[in-house]
Amino acid sequence: MRKILLVALALALPAFGGVALASSSASSACNGSQLSGSFKVIPGSPAAGSISYRLTLLNKSRSTCFVTGIPAVVLLDKQGKALPTSVRPARPGIATSAKVDLTPGSAAIADARFSPDVPGVGEGHPGPCEKTAYWLAVSPAPGGGSVRAPISPPTPVCEKGRLSFSLLTAAPASYSTCLETAPTTAAMLACINTEYKRVSALLTTVYRKLLGTAGVDRQKLAAAESRWMAFRDADCKFAGSLNAGGSLESVDVGTCLIDDTTARIKQLQLYQQSAAPH
Repeated sequence: MRKILLVALALALPAFGGVALASSSASSACNGSQLSGSFKVIPGSPAAGSISYRLTLLNKSRSTCFVTGIPAVVLLDKQGKALPTSVRPARPGIATSAKVDLTPGSAAIADARFSPDVPGVGEGHPGPCEKTAYWLAVSPAPGGGSVRAPISPPTPVCEKGRLSFSLLTAAPASYSTCLETAPTTAAMLACINTEYKRVSALLTTVYRKLLGTAGVDRQKLAAAESRWMAFRDADCKFAGSLNAGGSLESVDVGTCLIDDTTARIKQLQLYQQSAAPH
């Protein structure tokens, strides 16, 4: 019974709403078409005439790929025309670039420090030091292609577009941030897929721990888990039916599975506390 439950749990997501689990394979370099991006101010970063923005590159595809090093970027104006851009390492000669694997729905980040209002050499003319940049074109070498990241808020970059960039590193996992920044339904499903795999693994761990706790009726627990899984599946089928045939049907099913699974984890953890010797 225990093995049947665990197998059924692992297979639940692809059975409903078409949210399939991604297969693992050796990663290749990310192409620009696989990524979405943003370049946003870091709150509290302005100081001494400089400010920091964070570049976020999200893997919106259904396969794992990697990025590495300092991103190659070009500042663009509102019409998409290139502006003066000069990228330098934030810590030259100290850090070494590392390969950052991006599973579907995960992201890499790099911070850039620059001056938005202190002119450099040759920028002593009245008004802003440079034209306002609205976009950042990012080329994820060596993968090729490019992704256009909106700059929020738009800003001039003084000293001929001088940006002191850190190396790309893995972004802290955040399901909510992933959903908020996902530009397409496919990207949202990638976020959901990654989070569902995480909560499913956690549920399996919590269930096994409770199942092996002294004093717990294993048969009753297994029966309860089986009935809960049937309820969850029916509940999420209904959630998907509210947008049946629409692009959000799979999203509704996936988020329901995550929410119900998260609630079940908390419930089993409470059972564990009650069953543990005092």
